[in-house]
Amino acid sequence: MWKTRLLIIFFALFVFGIFFYKALYFLDPDFGWHLKMGEIIISQKGVPQTDPFSYTMSNFAFIDHEWLTNATIALLYKKFGVWALSLMYISIAFSALFISITNPISRESTKGKINILKMIIPAVLGISLMQPFFGIRPQVESWLLLAVFLRLFMNAKNWNKWRFITPLFVIFWTNLHGSFPLSLFTMAIVLIGRSWRKRKVNKTDILIFVISVIATGVNPYGFRIWNEIWQQMSDGSLRWTIQEWRPAIFFTSFSFIAFLPLFTALIWRYRKNFLIEEKLLILFFLVQGLSSTRHLPLLLVVSLPWACKSIEYLYLEVVKLIKGGERFLMVGKVTLFLLLLILMNESVGSIALTKIFTETKYYPGSAINYLTTQSPAGNIFSEYAWGGYLIWKFPEKKVFIDGRMPSWKDENGYKPMDDYVGILTGKTNYKPIFEKFEINTVLWPKDRNIMKKTGGVYLMVNAIAKRIGVNTNGFSFTQKLLEDGWKIIYEDETSEVYSRI
Repeated sequence: MWKTRLLIIFFALFVFGIFFYKALYFLDPDFGWHLKMGEIIISQKGVPQTDPFSYTMSNFAFIDHEWLTNATIALLYKKFGVWALSLMYISIAFSALFISITNPISRESTKGKINILKMIIPAVLGISLMQPFFGIRPQVESWLLLAVFLRLFMNAKNWNKWRFITPLFVIFWTNLHGSFPLSLFTMAIVLIGRSWRKRKVNKTDILIFVISVIATGVNPYGFRIWNEIWQQMSDGSLRWTIQEWRPAIFFTSFSFIAFLPLFTALIWRYRKNFLIEEKLLILFFLVQGLSSTRHLPLLLVVSLPWACKSIEYLYLEVVKLIKGGERFLMVGKVTLFLLLLILMNESVGSIALTKIFTETKYYPGSAINYLTTQSPAGNIFSEYAWGGYLIWKFPEKKVFIDGRMPSWKDENGYKPMDDYVGILTGKTNYKPIFEKFEINTVLWPKDRNIMKKTGGVYLMVNAIAKRIGVNTNGFSFTQKLLEDGWKIIYEDETSEVYSRI
């Protein structure tokens, strides 16, 4: 028994080390604007009503649907640095995984090695699948919020005891992160399923749901917060513009390749053992996960309790066969070994990606130092994935676009992302746009291959161009600048600065 405990401790330390390393050194493209927005909220003791960071949408009624998170990030970063943020987000991610796996749905009717196996296999696979999405990123909070909500809502004992605090939980979620509609969708799906199964509507539960919907208006923006949510939900181009939002079919990961068929097959085989509301909930998040890579951790959080239970059902079925229990353990150990190999592969990939996302290799730190000393006139046009970094490191200049803005559209229908993609593909003539916004400087990545590998918008440009009928073969935005008389006034290993001289 002590050997098993020792192995578990070693495994836990290894996983913690990988996640801590990534949290500490992986610089997310959006971290900069989260930090600066939090600083503004704290200094002004309120949220800005218009966009403070871009010159293309300076009058846009910006809605910061994660204002409380941004303020927390700014406060912790100022007082304790990135170490505190790293520990906080590791705790959030691991708590989400633990709460999901230990959900009362996966109650322990098995004991010993079987019970350990049914918990550790989903845990290892869950850790592997979470790694590519983990970092100091507000979306990690949605994993824990959803896990807690399911723990509250899907267990009858917990629900009867705590259901009246649901609107307060929804208020907290609404102010913390823009994924708060998941709480309402989850409630609606489960209540519909329960009502259908029982052939009876629980009026108290319906009242709690209605109050929870109203509770989403308790935030600095009131019910206008739904405008931002609707913009993202209704923006079909988002899945073809931002890599993280693209369908999961494009997500090449051994953990996902193992997770989807394994858990789907298990849950499907024992679907008759699950309630209709449980099936509807799993189906809803399966569709969400497949439609957008970003939602895969949410699918994981939702499916884990029923996956654990399905492994238990499988064992109870197999143990009836001759030497079924022994064979089950053998197959389980082989499966666990293969999943550990996948975890190692994901860990190596995570470390490699972290080494790329540094200020010296990915971000234009030296170029910004140069621009700060030169103070160029006019505005700067730069890479989408660098927007958050510029907001943080070069606050004297506003940006053309950043990670908040892929779906933004003003009252006249103007959408900066359309101009950005058009300029990169050659569909749009950059000159009128540069004249309109007084752009005299371009800060651009020197090696586009790095941007392609790391998931910037550029990765999807050719696919978008084909969809809109534009041929990008041979087109180079920076080459076009040089042909039009722009000069390179600074360059290093990461970036180049072009000036209209």
